[in-house]
Amino acid sequence: MKKLIVLLVVLLTLAGCNSKKDETIDIESKITLNSSKADMSDYVYFSDTDHVYEIVSIKESNRMYTEKGSGILYYGYSQCPYCNRIVSALNDAGKETGVKIYYIDLYGEDYADEDINNLFTNLDPILEKDSSGEAAFYVPEVVAIKDGEIINHHLSVVDSYEDVTKNLTDSQYKELKDIYVSMIKELK
Repeated sequence: MKKLIVLLVVLLTLAGCNSKKDETIDIESKITLNSSKADMSDYVYFSDTDHVYEIVSIKESNRMYTEKGSGILYYGYSQCPYCNRIVSALNDAGKETGVKIYYIDLYGEDYADEDINNLFTNLDPILEKDSSGEAAFYVPEVVAIKDGEIINHHLSVVDSYEDVTKNLTDSQYKELKDIYVSMIKELK
C-alpha cells in the first residue's frame, strides 16, 4: 500500500511538472465581428476540426480598423503554399492563448471595389512596395490590431523557410508559433 501511495505521488508530481499551462489572453474589443466557424478543409496540411478560425469578409474585417476593434486577423487563401504552411502554427498559438483568429479568405467571395480600397487604406502602413513603388498585398499576412491600430504583423513564414514543397522543421514551427504568441500577447 505504501509503495502504491509513493508511486501515485511520483506520478502526480511528474504530471504536474510536465503539464504546460496555457496563458489565456483576454482581448477587450469594442466591437464584435459577424463571423462563423471557418471551413479550413481546403488547407492540405491542416486537419484540426476544433480550430480557432472564424471566417469574416473583407468588409467585416475593415470594421476592426474603423470601429477601433482589437484582435488577430489572418489574410490568406487555401491555394497559397505559404498560407498552407502557417495555419497550424497560428492555430496552435490561438489555442495556447485562448484567442480566436479571424480568417479573411481572399478568394472566398467576390468583394466590392470599395471594400478592397478600404482594406488597402487600412493596411497601408504595413504593405510591401512592388518594383514600381506601388503598395502590394502579399499573404499570408497576420495582423494584430488593438483599438483599431495595427500594433504588429507578420508576413509569410520564417526567414529560414525556403522550399514550399517541404514541411517546416520543428524549430521553424516553434519559431513561427512563438512569433504569433508574442503578437497575441501584445493585445493584452
